[in-house]
Amino acid sequence: MVYLDDRVRKGAFGPHELAWVRVVASQAAMAIADARDTVLLKRAVRRAERARGRLETLLHEREAELDVTRTELELARDGRESRYRYDEIAGRSEPMRELLRLVDRVTASDVPVLVVGESGTGKELIARAMHANGSRARRPFVSENCASVPETLLESTLFGHVRGAFTGASSTRAGLFDVADGGTFFLDEIGEMSLAMQAKLLRVLQDGEVRAVGGERVRKVDVRIIGATHRDLDAMVAAGTFREDLFYRLNVVTLRVPSLRDRGEDIPLLVSHFVEKHAGGAKVKVTRAAMAKLVAFPWPGNVRQLENEVRRALVLGEGFIDVPELSVDVARGGSPAPRGAGMDMRSRVDALEAEMLVQALEKTRGNQTRAAQVLGLSRFGLQKMMKRLGIRAPS
Repeated sequence: MVYLDDRVRKGAFGPHELAWVRVVASQAAMAIADARDTVLLKRAVRRAERARGRLETLLHEREAELDVTRTELELARDGRESRYRYDEIAGRSEPMRELLRLVDRVTASDVPVLVVGESGTGKELIARAMHANGSRARRPFVSENCASVPETLLESTLFGHVRGAFTGASSTRAGLFDVADGGTFFLDEIGEMSLAMQAKLLRVLQDGEVRAVGGERVRKVDVRIIGATHRDLDAMVAAGTFREDLFYRLNVVTLRVPSLRDRGEDIPLLVSHFVEKHAGGAKVKVTRAAMAKLVAFPWPGNVRQLENEVRRALVLGEGFIDVPELSVDVARGGSPAPRGAGMDMRSRVDALEAEMLVQALEKTRGNQTRAAQVLGLSRFGLQKMMKRLGIRAPS
């Protein structure tokens, strides 16, 4: 409001002054109108934002309901009880369903996971399934067996090295943590790490930092770590051979993979899966008698041993697998006999050689040169023995 007053002199304001006041008043009116419109516009924007927020909330709720409905329909369609697909994991027994339900819950997270179970139970398959179904699926999945790399080379393998860091380091080389950056790093047999290497791994888990052997620069990496072991890490912590702080860093979630003897009902499904996988498209029939022997065997080597048995039987059989195509121990229908029992020398020697050969190949992850060194054989002698016993290196 503008107030004009002159009580001393009459007629002080004439047409000129009134015109000036009108100009000022019109400008002031426009300013007030603009301010009012701005206030009204802001109120309208706030109402629109609140409405949009309510709409987004409602949309999210409907999308969540739709996801639940879609998942329930998928489960009802194919009989699965898990959210994700596990096409490479054959098993419908209750122990496996329980495991996969837990895998469902940790797949979307980035927390470290510890997978425990006997050798040959398929711990790496579980790790690969978590990676393939998770948010890092488009990034690398890197796997390394800590027991198969000599201690002197393990640090360089994991963290890399710079040129001249040690004898033979003719060039700078990236480590597996660099390769896995943005993805998942599966460390198998993590219980075989030395205490010094455990300390270096702990630093990666705590700070996400790696340093190459001989280097000074620290690099940041974004890696989800999944560890696996068949060892009792609790006992190792108590004995002082495994770091307690690393154990608790890794043991955020523990997945226990059941042994094959604890899910015997899965054996027919696994046999069918391995026949389809290794038969090269050929139709192969497994007789009831052979299947009964396979189901009755305790499988101390778990799923890996069963797969090798199927591969061996496929080589020996011609379009079908019957009891004669099975190994001696499996055909006998029970666990291997004590070493001093029985007088069938050739069968006992073959069984012992096959057992040692499979163990050496598993320990070296199928590397025939290193397996031959472990057994004290030449590479040619190892291959000759593998052919005679019908054993193939694990893929």
